[in-house]
Amino acid sequence: MASRGRRRLTAGFNPKAVVAELMAATLFIYIGCGTATTFSAQRDKDFQLESTTNRAEGDIRANIRELSNNVATTGSWGITTALAFGLAITGARHVLLLASSNVPAVALLRINPAVTLSLLLSNNLGLLQAVANMATQIAGAILGAGFLYATIPGSSSSTLASNQLSPGVGIGNALCGEIVMTFVLCSVVLEVTTNKNEA
Repeated sequence: MASRGRRRLTAGFNPKAVVAELMAATLFIYIGCGTATTFSAQRDKDFQLESTTNRAEGDIRANIRELSNNVATTGSWGITTALAFGLAITGARHVLLLASSNVPAVALLRINPAVTLSLLLSNNLGLLQAVANMATQIAGAILGAGFLYATIPGSSSSTLASNQLSPGVGIGNALCGEIVMTFVLCSVVLEVTTNKNEA
C-alpha cells in the first residue's frame, strides 16, 4: 500500500521539466517585465498643454506634436506590454518543449505556481513534480528580476514593472481581481491541457 502511494507521489517526475520551468520563468519575467519597464520610461504622465496666450506659432505646434507623441506612446503601452508577455511565453514554451523531449505536456511549462497548484489539485500532476516545478518557477522569477535589475540603468530607482495599486484602488479590490483572473487563467490551462475531448 505504501509503495503504491510512493509511486503516485513520484509518478511522471522528470528533472528536465524542472529545468525547463526555471528557464522559462526566468525568460518570461526578463522579457515581459523588461519590455514594460523600458517602454514605460518613454511615457510622460505629467505632460500638460500650456496656455497658448502670447506664444509663438512654432511653440504651439511643438507643444501639440509633443502631446500627440505622448498620447500615441501611452495608448500603445498596454498593448506592447501584453504582446511582450504573450510572445515571451510562446517563445519559451516552443524552444523548451523542443529541448525537453519525452516530457508530458501537462508536466511542462506552466510558469505560474497557481497553475501548477491547480494541476496538482485536479490530479493531473504528481506531488513531487508540482512542488519541484513551483520551487523553480519562483526561483526563475527571482532570477529573471535579478537579470533585469542588472540590465536596466538606474534600476535601483525603478519599480521594474512590479504591480502597484492605482489611486483609489484598495487592497481588497486588488485581491478580488487577482482571485478572479487567476481562476480564469487556471481554468483555461486546465481545459486546454487536460480535456480529452478532441472537439
